[in-house]
Amino acid sequence: FPRFDDANLLAQRYKNVYLDATNVFGALKFFMSDTNDEEIRGRGNFYKEKFRTLILEHSERTLFGSDHPVGMGGLNEIYNDFFAFGFSEAVERDLAFKTAWGFVRRFSPDVFSRWERLLGC
Repeated sequence: FPRFDDANLLAQRYKNVYLDATNVFGALKFFMSDTNDEEIRGRGNFYKEKFRTLILEHSERTLFGSDHPVGMGGLNEIYNDFFAFGFSEAVERDLAFKTAWGFVRRFSPDVFSRWERLLGC
């Protein structure tokens, strides 16, 4: 946060780059909360749209959910900030489950095999 254009370039250029959305949803909410300053609100909306674009283009390589317990709020608040973005179920599934699953499968096949056995996949 807020170098979303840089993150997008790295993700486009290098297919082994994964993004982490830790604290970004909460930071965007915090950035725009309790302000009457139109310039700050405009900048917040600009960052929010840049972040939304980044997530939509790279949801299959974006991790989310590692915020707790040091995130911006409790677990429910962290996920509610995430849900407030209104992403499709497919994008939510990527960020909440599939990306982490694919990350472990790619970078630690032994652990992935163990998880497959434990979960009966």
